[in-house]
Amino acid sequence: MVLNNSTDRALTHEEKITRAECYWAMATAQLGFSYDSSQNIPELFASMFPDSKVAADYAMKDRKLSYVVSHGTGYFFIRELIKDVLKAPAYSLLFDETTIVGVRKQLDLHIRYWSEYQQGVVTRYWKSIMLGHATADIISHHLLDSLKSDGLDLSKLLHLGELILSFIYYRLISVVTGRDNPNVNKAVEAMIEKEVRSAQEKKTGNSSSKGLLPIGPCPLHIIHNAFKRGFSQNDWQIEDILYDFWFFFSRSSVRREDYLKVVETIGVGIGRFMKRFVITRWIERELTRTLPVTNNFLQNLQFMHPLQRHHESSSKSLMIIARDLPQLLSDDDLDYLNVERRLYENETIPEEWYQQKTTSGGSDEVIKYHPVDHYWRHVFAIKNSSGTAKFVALPKLIKSLLSLSHGNADVERGFSENAALITDDRSSLSDISINGLRATKDAVKFYGQGKVHEVPICKGLLDNVKEAHSRYQVDQERKQRILKEKEAIEAAAKLTKNKELILVEKEQNLIDQRKILQEDLENASKMLNEGNSRLEAAVATKNFAGVEMAQLLIGGAKNKLDVLKTQLGDNSDQMNQLRKKLKK
Repeated sequence: MVLNNSTDRALTHEEKITRAECYWAMATAQLGFSYDSSQNIPELFASMFPDSKVAADYAMKDRKLSYVVSHGTGYFFIRELIKDVLKAPAYSLLFDETTIVGVRKQLDLHIRYWSEYQQGVVTRYWKSIMLGHATADIISHHLLDSLKSDGLDLSKLLHLGELILSFIYYRLISVVTGRDNPNVNKAVEAMIEKEVRSAQEKKTGNSSSKGLLPIGPCPLHIIHNAFKRGFSQNDWQIEDILYDFWFFFSRSSVRREDYLKVVETIGVGIGRFMKRFVITRWIERELTRTLPVTNNFLQNLQFMHPLQRHHESSSKSLMIIARDLPQLLSDDDLDYLNVERRLYENETIPEEWYQQKTTSGGSDEVIKYHPVDHYWRHVFAIKNSSGTAKFVALPKLIKSLLSLSHGNADVERGFSENAALITDDRSSLSDISINGLRATKDAVKFYGQGKVHEVPICKGLLDNVKEAHSRYQVDQERKQRILKEKEAIEAAAKLTKNKELILVEKEQNLIDQRKILQEDLENASKMLNEGNSRLEAAVATKNFAGVEMAQLLIGGAKNKLDVLKTQLGDNSDQMNQLRKKLKK
């Protein structure tokens, strides 16, 4: 149930206070306020609105604000996002990584899909994951765990591609990974592809599922590098000249005004001052304008354009793409689609669904086209005479195709928002706080077009903010439990290590002892040999005194040998027992 912001009678006094907390939490995320800035907010509101009971009882300071954002608004909006994505027939996953303050690597996840709430295609922030190492296994593991833990249907994941930030390679309709190693990208794609195929096979029972949608590579970044290398190998200095041209006009208000007057006279139609020269931007515009689309899939996608509705190739292109996506459309869906295609071609569609005509300063008429999802939103809303939707299979296909990502602007924009939220003095923000702030800011854009007061306050949002503290406590208890378990494991490991060190030390003592016993054994053997030699010599010379001395040596040596052999045996037994303990 959505509560109108002006109908205070629908809310109790406590709910009005909670609503105020919702608004301030959203404003904090949207405007990039620090939590510390809310330390004196209750007193400020009470002074600003002395006649307001809500302001008088408002008590949310910095600590409460932090868990309201992380475990209240952020928690609620992420789950609302998941609900909206689950209604879509397919979605694309966008992800990129960057290093943030505190030298932490942040992996941002975005989802592009057809939103039933907005009735159009949207790219929404989903979550951020903090990484140390970012190998293919680690990235894939985090992506799959996130998809499964939030209940997103893997079989509906339509597309995954790559963008290499080092300007080596990227895909035109793709998901941004931000890795600078193409081998990592390929490995991630292969692992996700395997899981998607498995999910599709379980869902459809069809072992010939296509998995992720493959789209050929675009060579724009390769061409960018080629041009850059070419300019660096000659003396034209084109880039420097154009940069100086921009600098010359941008640093003088008089020259800037003269420039704009000349541009207006020429009729170029530039309303603002020129952008700073970026050579790759100019090359990309020219390539986009002149290069042919050689990818068959992209060529066939042109049937979605409103002006292509009656083109002779559109019907064929539509069915080619539909048959190429068995993971989306069953055989029955294809039959319905074939019928709906003909109905669509013969439908009377007003021009205002896809174009808007405006009049410029003169008498010239300027035609601008609406975004393609604006057009299809109207088509999907067409009803039969019975009041039911005229198109059923066609929306499923179009919504899926429009969910394909065609750039990294949203992800890169997310990094700018991230930099504004996570400044140097906020480097200690926890992962869940970062997720809460980003998710709340994204929701303000999605539900309120960037205006906090335009976000509808529903009962679910109020309940989640009320439950934020208990959810925060549960989360803290879970963290404490994990910490204690970790400490117990570390203590046990330390104890085991200490025991091992003691055993190793005992082993070394036994080895040293055995070495001494071996030396004593060798000396006793020498004494026995000496006694035997003396005995032989004394007997030969009939030297009775010599015989007596020899017998003393022999007797002493034998006694010593007996003792040493016993000690060596004990040493061996102790060594064997010790090594058995070390093996356990």
